[in-house]
Amino acid sequence: MRRSGFHESVRDFKRFLLEASLAEHGGNRTRAAEALGLERTHLPRLIKQFKVKAPPGRIGGNKGRK
Repeated sequence: MRRSGFHESVRDFKRFLLEASLAEHGGNRTRAAEALGLERTHLPRLIKQFKVKAPPGRIGGNKGRK
């Protein structure tokens, strides 16, 4: 059994953190980025870099929806 190294573990944690934040905010990338303390424009690059399975983004988020 191969153990994950430091860098693999950090990559996996970052992916998990991005996925969790996106899920928590219903796929709203702006709110997920704010919650993580990131610039909104940086989030798509991280999603691509870490191959995050992100829900589709919504323009304008969930404002006014119930």
